[in-house]
Amino acid sequence: MGLEKQIRSAKNESERRQAAGRVEEMAMWAWRARMLISDLKATKLYDGRQVRDSSKRASAAKKLGAARVSAAVQPLIEALEDEFVAQEAAMALSQIGDPRAIEPLYHRLKRMTYTVQPAGQSSVFNEGIGRATGQALASFALQHPDAMELLVRLLTDKNRGARDIAARNLRTLAELGAWQPRTLKEQVCFLVATGQAKKAAELGDPVIEPLAELACHLAAQDREDGLAYVAMEALASIHSPRNVETLIRFLSNDRAAFQHFAAEALGKIGDPRAIPHLARLTKAFTYDHFHGANKTLADTARAVLVSMGAPARETIKALTNDSHPGVREWAQSALAKV
Repeated sequence: MGLEKQIRSAKNESERRQAAGRVEEMAMWAWRARMLISDLKATKLYDGRQVRDSSKRASAAKKLGAARVSAAVQPLIEALEDEFVAQEAAMALSQIGDPRAIEPLYHRLKRMTYTVQPAGQSSVFNEGIGRATGQALASFALQHPDAMELLVRLLTDKNRGARDIAARNLRTLAELGAWQPRTLKEQVCFLVATGQAKKAAELGDPVIEPLAELACHLAAQDREDGLAYVAMEALASIHSPRNVETLIRFLSNDRAAFQHFAAEALGKIGDPRAIPHLARLTKAFTYDHFHGANKTLADTARAVLVSMGAPARETIKALTNDSHPGVREWAQSALAKV
């Protein structure tokens, strides 16, 4: 029954006064909520011009979230665009809990950056905003599967900052027993993104292809993405005959570090199938950041061929006739070792 009807149906004056008080209180709060929503766009006069009143706007967002004002959802979503109030807006949307906020929070997290902008320009996001946005999305994930799906999707996003925040929140959810990876591929992405690559490698043969796919996916998005090399290093830690063909594929990769990790792993596995492919690298005089400036890919390939022993002898012998004098000299010396 509406409060107005309660007033009319009140049996005595006391009940009428109580109902009338509730009507007045609700009207007052509705007015207050409208004023707070208006304050989300507040400006102030500064140096003769109107500028954003960041303090007032942030305060309004906090109060709207604390009061769980559903009418404020769309204005708060719009406030995510403003770096000076976005952190408070994300937290407020989390408190209100309206699922309309899920997609906007996800897209804002995808666009976050820690990059320092040129003088006079401010970044769209800072670490505090990214953290608040990630926590807000994680709070929705507890009750909304689509929010959880978006959070998981961020594990392989090209935005490193967003990926890191998603990983941290998923780890917290996992520790609370609120989430577990549903597939082996999802588990690999989670373990690598949360710095548990060694644990991923310990899963053995079943994660060979998921790790290879992850390394290629991350590197394709950003050649300098360190996480791609973490995934590759984890792959190279699986010293299994079933990993040989996958590692041989990486010997033709255009990233020297990927080739280097693959060559080292093939040496530890010792499978003769790798021999002709390693022979091609005996004059690959390239360095990479992960193996230092004193060890070329050729150095590694040559050492691995020698470690293969007798099965590599004919290949090394053929290299004594190579067109490159350095390769010929090495091959002649290596023959005595195999």
